[in-house]
Amino acid sequence: MELDIALYAGLRCANPELSCCGEKEFRVEVSAGTTVRALRDLLGIAPAIPLLVMVNNHHEPEESVLRADDRVAMFPPIGGG
Repeated sequence: MELDIALYAGLRCANPELSCCGEKEFRVEVSAGTTVRALRDLLGIAPAIPLLVMVNNHHEPEESVLRADDRVAMFPPIGGG
């Protein structure tokens, strides 16, 4: 199944085995039953980086199972003050 991915605030696909390596917006093929956590691992985003994940404009935990054509946006928490 395919997903639309958008990475923000300096995040990029870091898996050199994927054609999207270095990209921040792309479409990627994954297996059925892929979770947000598994997608993060596939994209090579370090587990030490805290992430906010939106799937189809709704906040989702890393255990959420993705479905075909989901739009997934990931970004690190942004703070300031």
